[in-house]
Amino acid sequence: MLALKESHYQLINGLMHKMGVNSIMRCIFKHKKKNILHEEHAGMSGGHYNKEQTLRKVLQVGLWWNTLYKDETYFIKKCDECQRMGKLI
Repeated sequence: MLALKESHYQLINGLMHKMGVNSIMRCIFKHKKKNILHEEHAGMSGGHYNKEQTLRKVLQVGLWWNTLYKDETYFIKKCDECQRMGKLI
């Protein structure tokens, strides 16, 4: 398990934020993860992007959680439309 340093996190207006070198990312908790991944991958702002593009979109809007990379990979592997289409030539 990763050791989290308290100095990397701060409460701002009652919401937890992760302090990065060049950015501040809003921490997301368990009940919101699936909705965020769905929206960024397949929702109105998504286009069934691959895992790198989906991850970039989540980070660009300033969202983060400690299992983001693992959750995002799992989510895309379970996307029915992506699994049916496969890679386009």
